[in-house]
Amino acid sequence: MQSSLDMDVLTDLLQRSRAQGAAFCRTTAYGEWGLRFPGRAVLSVHAVLEGEAHLWADDASRAARLAPGDVMLVREDTEHHVAHASGAPTQALESVIKPGPGVSRQVTVGHPHRDAPDAVFFCGAYLF
Repeated sequence: MQSSLDMDVLTDLLQRSRAQGAAFCRTTAYGEWGLRFPGRAVLSVHAVLEGEAHLWADDASRAARLAPGDVMLVREDTEHHVAHASGAPTQALESVIKPGPGVSRQVTVGHPHRDAPDAVFFCGAYLF
């Protein structure tokens, strides 16, 4: 079990830098899926809660594999992709996000084929 102290360090750093959250969503993914994130945020944060995901920017062969508990930070002006496998086709986040305030933004990608999703992850975008 992971301590909430780990997250408090990240929260503290974001607060000290005067970061403001611009967008947040929770993604549930099934089967083959992929999302493309624009590089508009100064800092993007992706945290895997269940399953696994692969994240890359320009070169899919250098994708990072993310497992539950992993957090990936992506700096400004970096369009990036998160998918079930490195190099998988991706669709723009804007094409699948449901509007709503705060963390109520829910994204479902892929085709639900069973009760349990293949991956669940949280995304945030921050401005300074």
